Amino acid sequence: MIAVWSAVSCGNRTAKTVDTDQSADVKATVNTELTGMTIDLPLERFHAVKDGMVIPPEEWKTYYQEKEYSIIIYFGTGGCTVCEMKACHLWDDFIDEIDSDNVNYYFVSRPEDGTPLNVLAAVVNESYFSLPVFVDTDNAFMDANNGLPAIDTHTSFLLDKDGRVLLSGDAWENIATIKMLVRK
Repeated sequence: MIAVWSAVSCGNRTAKTVDTDQSADVKATVNTELTGMTIDLPLERFHAVKDGMVIPPEEWKTYYQEKEYSIIIYFGTGGCTVCEMKACHLWDDFIDEIDSDNVNYYFVSRPEDGTPLNVLAAVVNESYFSLPVFVDTDNAFMDANNGLPAIDTHTSFLLDKDGRVLLSGDAWENIATIKMLVRK
Protein backbone atom coordinates (compact mmCIF):
# COMPACT_ATOMS: atom_id res chain seq x y z
CA MET A 1 0.00 0.00 0.00
CA ILE A 2 1.13 3.55 -0.63
CA ALA A 3 0.87 5.83 2.41
CA VAL A 4 -0.92 8.99 1.34
CA TRP A 5 -2.33 12.19 2.75
CA SER A 6 -3.22 15.61 1.45
CA ALA A 7 -0.21 17.88 1.00
CA VAL A 8 0.36 20.86 3.24
CA SER A 9 -0.84 23.97 1.47
CA CYS A 10 2.26 26.09 1.91
CA GLY A 11 3.88 26.89 -1.35
CA ASN A 12 5.53 24.74 -3.96
CA ARG A 13 5.46 21.18 -2.65
CA THR A 14 6.41 18.22 -4.76
CA ALA A 15 3.34 16.00 -4.78
CA LYS A 16 1.69 13.38 -6.92
CA THR A 17 -1.71 11.72 -6.97
CA VAL A 18 -1.86 7.93 -6.75
CA ASP A 19 -4.34 5.13 -6.10
CA THR A 20 -3.81 2.89 -3.09
CA ASP A 21 -3.68 -0.82 -3.78
CA GLN A 22 -6.61 -1.48 -1.43
CA SER A 23 -9.19 0.85 -2.92
CA ALA A 24 -9.30 2.46 -6.33
CA ASP A 25 -11.86 4.89 -4.90
CA VAL A 26 -9.36 6.42 -2.46
CA LYS A 27 -7.21 9.08 -4.10
CA ALA A 28 -4.79 11.23 -2.19
CA THR A 29 -1.73 13.41 -2.52
CA VAL A 30 1.67 12.10 -1.45
CA ASN A 31 3.98 14.69 0.06
CA THR A 32 7.34 13.14 -0.70
CA GLU A 33 9.17 16.06 0.89
CA LEU A 34 8.15 15.16 4.47
CA THR A 35 7.64 11.40 4.19
CA GLY A 36 10.23 9.62 6.31
CA MET A 37 11.25 12.76 8.20
CA THR A 38 11.41 12.28 11.98
CA ILE A 39 9.17 14.60 14.00
CA ASP A 40 10.06 15.38 17.59
CA LEU A 41 7.21 16.23 19.94
CA PRO A 42 8.73 18.15 22.89
CA LEU A 43 5.75 17.64 25.22
CA GLU A 44 7.77 18.70 28.26
CA ARG A 45 8.00 22.21 26.77
CA PHE A 46 4.23 22.58 26.24
CA HIS A 47 1.43 23.51 28.60
CA ALA A 48 -1.51 21.09 28.56
CA VAL A 49 -5.10 22.28 29.00
CA LYS A 50 -8.16 20.15 29.69
CA ASP A 51 -11.41 20.50 31.60
CA GLY A 52 -10.97 24.24 32.07
CA MET A 53 -7.51 24.17 33.60
CA VAL A 54 -3.83 23.77 32.90
CA ILE A 55 -2.97 20.19 33.85
CA PRO A 56 0.37 18.79 35.05
CA PRO A 57 2.33 16.13 33.11
CA GLU A 58 1.44 13.34 35.53
CA GLU A 59 -2.21 13.85 34.59
CA TRP A 60 -1.95 14.26 30.80
CA LYS A 61 0.46 11.33 30.52
CA THR A 62 -2.38 9.02 31.58
CA TYR A 63 -4.00 9.62 28.17
CA TYR A 64 -1.03 8.20 26.26
CA GLN A 65 0.45 4.72 26.08
CA GLU A 66 2.91 3.19 23.62
CA LYS A 67 1.05 2.82 20.31
CA GLU A 68 1.93 1.95 16.74
CA TYR A 69 0.88 5.35 15.34
CA SER A 70 0.56 8.96 16.44
CA ILE A 71 -1.40 11.73 14.81
CA ILE A 72 -0.26 15.26 15.58
CA ILE A 73 -2.70 18.03 14.74
CA TYR A 74 -0.66 21.25 14.84
CA PHE A 75 -2.47 24.58 14.77
CA GLY A 76 -0.06 27.23 13.53
CA THR A 77 -0.06 30.96 14.11
CA GLY A 78 -2.14 31.90 11.07
CA GLY A 79 -5.58 31.31 12.55
CA CYS A 80 -7.64 32.56 15.43
CA THR A 81 -6.46 30.56 18.45
CA VAL A 82 -9.76 30.86 20.32
CA CYS A 83 -11.67 29.82 17.15
CA GLU A 84 -9.47 26.73 16.81
CA MET A 85 -10.04 25.82 20.45
CA LYS A 86 -13.81 26.25 20.10
CA ALA A 87 -13.76 23.72 17.26
CA CYS A 88 -11.79 21.07 19.18
CA HIS A 89 -14.89 18.97 19.80
CA LEU A 90 -15.07 18.31 16.05
CA TRP A 91 -11.85 16.29 16.36
CA ASP A 92 -13.70 13.86 18.64
CA ASP A 93 -15.74 12.95 15.54
CA PHE A 94 -12.49 12.41 13.63
CA ILE A 95 -11.15 10.13 16.39
CA ASP A 96 -14.43 8.19 16.43
CA GLU A 97 -14.29 7.82 12.66
CA ILE A 98 -10.70 6.48 12.72
CA ASP A 99 -11.81 3.99 15.41
CA SER A 100 -8.40 2.49 16.16
CA ASP A 101 -6.68 1.56 19.41
CA ASN A 102 -3.31 1.83 17.62
CA VAL A 103 -3.23 5.65 17.55
CA ASN A 104 -2.26 8.40 19.99
CA TYR A 105 -3.65 11.86 19.15
CA TYR A 106 -1.73 15.00 20.06
CA PHE A 107 -3.33 18.41 19.56
CA VAL A 108 -0.79 21.22 19.64
CA SER A 109 -1.68 24.89 19.36
CA ARG A 110 0.83 27.68 18.78
CA PRO A 111 -1.07 30.81 19.83
CA GLU A 112 0.44 33.88 18.26
CA ASP A 113 -2.11 36.28 19.59
CA GLY A 114 -1.01 36.12 23.25
CA THR A 115 -4.24 34.54 24.48
CA PRO A 116 -3.70 33.63 28.18
CA LEU A 117 -3.59 29.93 29.07
CA ASN A 118 -6.56 30.19 31.42
CA VAL A 119 -8.69 31.59 28.58
CA LEU A 120 -7.61 28.79 26.24
CA ALA A 121 -8.35 26.22 28.95
CA ALA A 122 -11.84 27.66 29.44
CA VAL A 123 -12.55 27.63 25.70
CA VAL A 124 -11.39 24.00 25.34
CA ASN A 125 -13.57 23.12 28.33
CA GLU A 126 -16.60 24.73 26.65
CA SER A 127 -16.03 22.56 23.57
CA TYR A 128 -16.20 19.36 25.67
CA PHE A 129 -13.10 18.00 23.97
CA SER A 130 -12.02 14.58 25.26
CA LEU A 131 -8.21 14.97 25.12
CA PRO A 132 -5.68 17.48 26.40
CA VAL A 133 -4.64 20.29 24.08
CA PHE A 134 -0.95 21.16 24.24
CA VAL A 135 -0.20 24.87 24.05
CA ASP A 136 3.17 25.75 22.53
CA THR A 137 3.85 29.24 23.85
CA ASP A 138 7.54 29.40 22.91
CA ASN A 139 7.56 27.78 19.42
CA ALA A 140 9.08 24.56 20.81
CA PHE A 141 7.54 22.35 18.10
CA MET A 142 9.06 24.28 15.21
CA ASP A 143 12.37 24.69 17.08
CA ALA A 144 12.58 20.90 17.61
CA ASN A 145 11.71 20.25 13.96
CA ASN A 146 13.72 22.86 12.09
CA GLY A 147 13.39 20.95 8.80
CA LEU A 148 9.65 21.61 8.67
CA PRO A 149 8.30 24.44 6.55
CA ALA A 150 6.46 27.24 8.37
CA ILE A 151 2.96 26.22 9.45
CA ASP A 152 0.43 29.04 9.33
CA THR A 153 -2.80 27.06 9.69
CA HIS A 154 -3.54 23.54 10.91
CA THR A 155 -1.44 20.68 9.60
CA SER A 156 -1.60 17.03 10.58
CA PHE A 157 1.12 14.41 10.72
CA LEU A 158 0.61 10.63 10.87
CA LEU A 159 3.74 9.16 12.44
CA ASP A 160 4.93 5.61 12.90
CA LYS A 161 6.05 4.39 16.34
CA ASP A 162 9.54 5.80 15.68
CA GLY A 163 8.22 9.30 14.93
CA ARG A 164 8.72 9.11 11.16
CA VAL A 165 6.21 10.90 8.95
CA LEU A 166 3.96 8.56 6.99
CA LEU A 167 1.50 11.26 5.90
CA SER A 168 1.18 15.00 6.29
CA GLY A 169 -1.47 17.56 5.41
CA ASP A 170 -5.17 17.88 6.20
CA ALA A 171 -6.38 14.82 8.10
CA TRP A 172 -10.05 15.36 7.24
CA GLU A 173 -9.44 15.20 3.49
CA ASN A 174 -8.09 11.65 3.58
CA ILE A 175 -9.80 10.01 6.51
CA ALA A 176 -10.46 6.80 4.53
CA THR A 177 -6.75 6.37 3.80
CA ILE A 178 -5.82 6.94 7.44
CA LYS A 179 -8.37 4.34 8.50
CA MET A 180 -6.85 1.77 6.11
CA LEU A 181 -3.34 2.43 7.41
CA VAL A 182 -4.00 2.32 11.15
CA ARG A 183 -6.36 -0.68 11.10
CA LYS A 184 -4.07 -3.11 9.30
